[in-house]
Amino acid sequence: MALRRTSPSAKFTQASNLDAMLGDCIMNRKQKEEQRFREHMEAQRRKRKWSTYITSSVALLLATSGILYLWQPWNPFSTEVSRHLRKGLWLETSKNIDYLKALEHYQNALRQCKKEQMDNLDPRYTGIVLKIAEMYEKLQMVDRQREVYQRLSDFLFAKLVNDEVPPEWKDKVIQRDLVVATRLATLAPAGQTKRVMQELWERMDYAEQQTVAKFPVLHVRGELDIMEVLQLDSWSAKKKFIEQHLPQAKKFLSQWSVAWPCYTEDLVRARDLYATLAMFTAPGDVAVKVLQSNIFFMKIAGQEPIKMSTALLNLASAYYFKSEQHEARSALAGDTDTLEKQMFVEHEKTEAQKARDMSARLYRAIISRYQGQDEDSGVCQAMSLYSLGVLNKGQKEAETYFSRAREVAAEHGLVQVMDKIDNETLLPAPLQQV
Repeated sequence: MALRRTSPSAKFTQASNLDAMLGDCIMNRKQKEEQRFREHMEAQRRKRKWSTYITSSVALLLATSGILYLWQPWNPFSTEVSRHLRKGLWLETSKNIDYLKALEHYQNALRQCKKEQMDNLDPRYTGIVLKIAEMYEKLQMVDRQREVYQRLSDFLFAKLVNDEVPPEWKDKVIQRDLVVATRLATLAPAGQTKRVMQELWERMDYAEQQTVAKFPVLHVRGELDIMEVLQLDSWSAKKKFIEQHLPQAKKFLSQWSVAWPCYTEDLVRARDLYATLAMFTAPGDVAVKVLQSNIFFMKIAGQEPIKMSTALLNLASAYYFKSEQHEARSALAGDTDTLEKQMFVEHEKTEAQKARDMSARLYRAIISRYQGQDEDSGVCQAMSLYSLGVLNKGQKEAETYFSRAREVAAEHGLVQVMDKIDNETLLPAPLQQV
């Protein structure tokens, strides 16, 4: 095969093409370097720009903070009152805590409010009163703390029932009144529990009337099926329940969201405390009804100011104490020598068994609902299993319940529950009844 020869002109052309390609490569390299340089300079410019913004913003923030510290346009108090409040707050939160001096500053702030003729119903004024009570608590001056709460509670409730509270303050005053009455109930000295419970009940009743007037859905007639209420975990379930049991509250279903009064969670807490005290001082039905309506509200409103698990445990305990009250009444009846006595005793025994059965149902429902590995579930499991052991005392199931309860309690370090179980299973029978 013959070789092809390249002419001089073709060689020249190839050389020219090669030079052009080299030139293009050089130009491309320069363009890329220039592009990278421009991108670098742009990045540096942006960096300087953001640095300037940040520096300016910090400077502006510091300057504004200084101005706001002196002026504080959102501060609802005067300069003199604010000065005492800041000093009081500093003295109770700094390293060198001095509650006595903090108390003095809060008292001075209150005196200044009086000089400025601030309304005693004003939430700002009553808020300072609560701080004074808090300082008495820190100083362990319980009598003075109780005195402050009692005077404030009497004042607020009197203004509410006499309709002397401005509309814009009413819900806030109800909330404050509930908080104070609840704290008074927890501080009640021996022999005064029933009195403070009555005062708490009056506050609760007033708040409930105000709430039901706005939200008829909370007005339940007749007995609640608490097991049905526990299934209200979705909006569709709530809607069906309301349509079936509360036809007067259909308007409630048309709302996408409900603006509950600011005191509703405090009302639930107050009712929970009242029910706890009522288990030992009032007929069993009282605690049961209060706790049932609390659970109903929490399910309907989707709020849990107290844990649902706690509310359920309390309700199960309330049914248990109710059963004991019925048994005690049947025992006190003595000889059933008349038909009337026989009927009374049979009625009390029947009611006692119903209450015990309901208590057991609730404990089993709690065990079913709370099966996680968290501490709350552990407490629910241990307490419910222990309680089922007590309810079945004398039967074969009791030993199984106590054994399971102790395992769960040991796993979660629930020493008090373990002690309760040991008292039931280790002590001789005569001592258990002491």
